Amino acid sequence: MAKIIGGLVIVLLLSMFVISCTGSDLPTQYGLVQRHIINCAVPESVANWQERELACRAEGRCINPGVTELQEIAWLAQGMLDHKKDDVDYTQTSCEANESQKGDCEDFGALAYRLLSEAGYPESKIGMVLLVDFGNHDPVTGSYFGHTVPVVYIDDFDFWILDNGFLTFVVSRASEFLESSRLSLYCGYNLTEYWIY
Repeated sequence: MAKIIGGLVIVLLLSMFVISCTGSDLPTQYGLVQRHIINCAVPESVANWQERELACRAEGRCINPGVTELQEIAWLAQGMLDHKKDDVDYTQTSCEANESQKGDCEDFGALAYRLLSEAGYPESKIGMVLLVDFGNHDPVTGSYFGHTVPVVYIDDFDFWILDNGFLTFVVSRASEFLESSRLSLYCGYNLTEYWIY
């Protein structure tokens, strides 16, 4: 069987978590659905990253050399990391990703998220979103294929996707990209919030 691709362990944990917090009638297809901030315990892996990322940022080191345009930020982050797939349920902080210069999709997301923040994008408009292919199920692990992407919200119903090159090298609008993709929105988070779709 195919190895778990970055984010799959999180998908399994999040699926158990989301169902326990919201019931099992989750929307699984992108239909311009609004994100819903949830008021229950955040998954441990997300809370752990939020805490470590806040500590990293408290160090005061800036990693953005002054890039502000979305596509340039995506290309900068793509150039800063050598894509290395891992099967570990650990998302590096932006400091760790910047130092190691390697990582998978969630590590790219953390790095691009930080670049966006330093470029002046409001924290309430940026985050990382987990996309899931519910048609690609691993019967051994019970997991689905998942992919994490950093995003910038345009409004409450749409956002720009910055990918590490796994899906696309071009910044894409979610409402257009996901319409022709097998991937579905699942959940997202930033430094202070966690949400489902």
